[in-house]
Amino acid sequence: MSHVTDYMGIKSSINIFLLNYVLYVVVNYTIVTDSTIRQPGFNLPRQSWSLLNHFRTGQGPCHAVLHKCGQLQTVSHIMDACPLTKFNGGLQLLHEAEDDTVKWLESVYSDYSTSEIK
Repeated sequence: MSHVTDYMGIKSSINIFLLNYVLYVVVNYTIVTDSTIRQPGFNLPRQSWSLLNHFRTGQGPCHAVLHKCGQLQTVSHIMDACPLTKFNGGLQLLHEAEDDTVKWLESVYSDYSTSEIK
């Protein structure tokens, strides 16, 4: 009897995964115009490259804790809304990984290296 229960549990988990996979909306996919080439910032140190990609995808290990400004800490909040950390160039300029972007990433990392963003 336990084998049947285990099978049903696995089948249910697979169905939930497939449903989420089909319904998931990919964000910011338009910033990559040619996926066959290395993207801007590829040559950055690993922590900067990783953090840049967290912001590019809108996903990161923020864990929904309160930010220094008192708002909920999310990747979107840190980049787009926070008066303390807002990146004024927008997503496209962030993707370009120019000097201003790298400086901003370094300041964000140093500000939050003791928090959940690493």
